[in-house]
Amino acid sequence: MVGVLVCLYLIGIGVAFTVLAQDRDRFSDSAVSTQGTVIRMEPVPYVGSARDPATKGTRPAYAPVISYPVGKKKYEYQPSHGTYRPRWHVGQQVTIIYDPSDPEITARIRGEGKFLLPVIAGGFYTCALIMGLVLFATRSIVQTGTGPSNRLRPAASSPSTADGRSRPRRPVTHR
Repeated sequence: MVGVLVCLYLIGIGVAFTVLAQDRDRFSDSAVSTQGTVIRMEPVPYVGSARDPATKGTRPAYAPVISYPVGKKKYEYQPSHGTYRPRWHVGQQVTIIYDPSDPEITARIRGEGKFLLPVIAGGFYTCALIMGLVLFATRSIVQTGTGPSNRLRPAASSPSTADGRSRPRRPVTHR
C-alpha cells in the first residue's frame, strides 16, 4: 500500500513539473521580445546552491547582467544562477522575452530553462514507472508462492483430518 502511495506521489510531482513547463512554454509563445546587451558579469551561486558566491577557496559562477529597452525605458535582468564557463561575454547581444504589462519582473533570456523542467518531470515519471514495475513483479511472486519466503517455510508437521483441519496433538506420556 505504501508503495502505491509513493508511486502516486511521484506521478503528482511529475504532473506539477509538467504544468510548470507548459506554463513556461505558453509564456514564451505570448511574450514580447527585445534585444538586450550584456553590460557586465557578476558572481552568483551555482544552480541549486544557496552559498555565497564569494566563498573563499571556491571558483565563483558568473551570470550576465543584461540591459534591455522597453519603449523609452531601460531595464536590467540577471539570471539567479550562473555557470563556471559563462555562455555570454560583455557587449554580446541577447534576446530577452517579457510580458508587456510588467517588463521588469517577467524578463527572461529566450530559451532559459527550456529543457530543465521537462527533464525533471520525466525523471519523476520514470521513477514512478520503475517503482510500479517492481511492486507489480514482487506482488505476483508473493501471490504465486514462488518467492524465496515460501520456499524456506517448513512443512506443517501436525496430521490433518479429512476436511483439511489439523488435529490437536496429544501429549506424549512416558511410563
